[in-house]
Amino acid sequence: VRLWVSSTGHLIVQPTTSAFGSGWSAPAEVLDVFEPDGRYLTELSLPPGFATAAPRPLFTESHVYAVVRDELDVPYLVRFRLVRPAVSS
Repeated sequence: VRLWVSSTGHLIVQPTTSAFGSGWSAPAEVLDVFEPDGRYLTELSLPPGFATAAPRPLFTESHVYAVVRDELDVPYLVRFRLVRPAVSS
């Protein structure tokens, strides 16, 4: 599991996936985003080549900036918009 806290206090979690009993694990292809008070906000699907180790993603109130590498290992800076789910009454 990888964890980050944004400058706005949001918690971002990248869970790991594993094959049962194999001892193998890998970062999941999603980020779970939580409000500063701990409420679940949204899930962000990650594209292939999303880098979470170096350079680290940058999280703001409404966006995630990160490096994505293509099949030739060329790095690109990408911006993801965090969309808050609609509040039901």
